[in-house]
Amino acid sequence: MCDLLQRAVGSWGLSGLDRLLCFMIVQELQNFIGSLDKTIRKDKSWDEAFVKMLKELEPLAGAHSKSTYK
Repeated sequence: MCDLLQRAVGSWGLSGLDRLLCFMIVQELQNFIGSLDKTIRKDKSWDEAFVKMLKELEPLAGAHSKSTYK
């Protein structure tokens, strides 16, 4: 199947298809993140959950920065 596709469109065509698919994936991810961001901003319970999570993780960040590894 891949050999047939390569013979049909050639190396340049496969490169173009690869770029097109990568662009389409990035665009879909950006749309998903945008809609997720809008949903989270509307619901204040997410804000509270993220603030709580950041407070819980903060000591770990502090402990890591004080490590003796240099």
